[in-house]
Amino acid sequence: GIWQDVKLLVNDDIRLTDFWARSVLSKDLKHGEARAQVEIESASAGEATVEVEVSFAGKKAGSAKQEVKLSPGQTTAKLKISVPNVKLWWPNGSGEQNLYEAEVRLLDAAGEVIDERKTRFGFKQVRLTPNTNVSPEALPWSFEVNGRPTFVKGWNWVPIDHMYGGGLDAKYERLLKLARDANANLIRIWGGGLIEKEIFYRLCDECGIMVWQEFTLSSSAMESVPPTNPAYLKMLREAATKIVPLRRNHASLTVWCGGNELVWAGEEDPAMKIMHSICAKLDPDRLYIPTSPMLIAGERQSPDRDIHGNWLYNGVEAHYKAYNDLRATFHSEFGCEGAANLENIPRFIKDVALWPPSVKNEIWAHRGEWWANYEKLCGIFGEITDLPAFVRLSQFIQWEGLRYIIEANRRRKHSCGGAIPWQYNEPWPNLSCTNAVDWYATPKMAYYAVARAYDPVRVSAKYEKLAWKESETFRADIWVNNSLDAIPGASVETRITDVYGTLLCEMDATLDVQENRATHAFALDWRLPAGFEGIFMLTALLRDGNGIVRSENVYIFGASSGAPLSPMMSLPPTKIKVKKIEDGKGKSVVSIANKGTAYAMFVRLRPKDLDADIYFNDNYLVIPPGEERTVSVRLDGGGGKLICAGWNTNCLEVGG
Repeated sequence: GIWQDVKLLVNDDIRLTDFWARSVLSKDLKHGEARAQVEIESASAGEATVEVEVSFAGKKAGSAKQEVKLSPGQTTAKLKISVPNVKLWWPNGSGEQNLYEAEVRLLDAAGEVIDERKTRFGFKQVRLTPNTNVSPEALPWSFEVNGRPTFVKGWNWVPIDHMYGGGLDAKYERLLKLARDANANLIRIWGGGLIEKEIFYRLCDECGIMVWQEFTLSSSAMESVPPTNPAYLKMLREAATKIVPLRRNHASLTVWCGGNELVWAGEEDPAMKIMHSICAKLDPDRLYIPTSPMLIAGERQSPDRDIHGNWLYNGVEAHYKAYNDLRATFHSEFGCEGAANLENIPRFIKDVALWPPSVKNEIWAHRGEWWANYEKLCGIFGEITDLPAFVRLSQFIQWEGLRYIIEANRRRKHSCGGAIPWQYNEPWPNLSCTNAVDWYATPKMAYYAVARAYDPVRVSAKYEKLAWKESETFRADIWVNNSLDAIPGASVETRITDVYGTLLCEMDATLDVQENRATHAFALDWRLPAGFEGIFMLTALLRDGNGIVRSENVYIFGASSGAPLSPMMSLPPTKIKVKKIEDGKGKSVVSIANKGTAYAMFVRLRPKDLDADIYFNDNYLVIPPGEERTVSVRLDGGGGKLICAGWNTNCLEVGG
């Protein structure tokens, strides 16, 4: 049925049918030209005037006028407007999202306005450039935006609802605000989904989120070669010819892609060629990628290409070996599974036995078969006996697994051009899935792991496994990943402690963090004492030359003679105290103090009103005994009361 916006426009004999404000930049990126292409439909021959005005922040930036002779049918007018000292559109985290407005007016011989349209557009230049330290034959997979190498911090996007018709504007807005707040600078619209609604691209323009738009072709291990029969190719050409003009004015639109997981034979097949030719003709300034990934049929994934996978947590050793050894030049799909948010499960599952959370249970098979990881988790943590514990541990594995993949890819900046986890959202409520934000637009634990892994400045650790044994030597390579200017005279502080905060090992160093680079700081070695069993924590802290903390990261490891991470099942209790300070404008700061003698594990703030439109700058905090952490909170709608609790803490209600 009809699922996009519908408008009824009434005109006389003449009307505007399309308005394209094509933005072109000078070589030095300092000056721009808006090349306006105006399509006019007329019932008869005649004359008219086309006026185009470009403005920025309400001030006129340039204009042009052209007299046109109309013929019955379509007439095209092309005008050029010079825009000196252009303000560039930058992706999230790199600069401002400067948007221009172009207005076209169609006037009759008497100077009366017959029809008019407005559109927004932006000036940006995006290129794919060769990766560093890779094979000379490798395809270029390093994004350069406005002359600056830019690591892609992405998300894979699926339709936001299985009934994707009306009434979803608020959900689009919330999801894209959450993506922006998570430091994302690109969203890949998966080829098994949609050409998204207009509101999606408008919000991406404003949030600084580049859009990788795939045409709606997907194989996903089924028939991977698009059909070649003439009727199909004719349909594809007609569809692409209509799709491209609908979206090309958007500053956020960055990549057109032929589809998801189609067979790439080293050259384009007929379907890819058609889509490529349409994009080259109708939107020539944007990147075109034939398919993702560009995997040659019958070959294993080459280390010097864009790759997909894996989509599950590989295990407490195999996961880390796989991503420590990864050499892909781009990583446009990968994921880890995690259970749904516990508080939302009763909203869509009622009067059904939810135990065990396994494919042996029909409801788990129906709403999460591929991702129902109960048996895997029991092998890692030992026997799990209740649903809240299962949800915590499942979400922890997704939190840990996704974070490690992203940090491993960022440590290879710019040998790796970017990372795009699968997946951001989900189209219906699952009990378990690879999504980071659920159907109710509530972030899962993994959302915050990815948000922090995408921080502009990030200290991270490379290690070989999550589970250890007594007398083994634990080793971590400490890195600093930086998307900003250089940080001279920085210091990195690392501490290994037990779950009570007892210091077991420490190492500090000073270094100059390079601009827009990944910098290796040092290697930390610690031999586990004989007889040691339990949890140990690695905390890494980065300070700039003025002593200001720029990044903090914490890793949790287990040492056990039984199930590898069984110590996480019996954490010592601790007590938290919470204070909320509001500014009266919907923003507040919540301080969470650990008043006990053990680490407060994964302290979460959530709204009491499950439908509240609320945003946290961080969550699922690991707080050492005697220390305090703060969370910035923004309430855009709904009730403001919060629930605060950790894995091993008391539960408190905050605010009013």
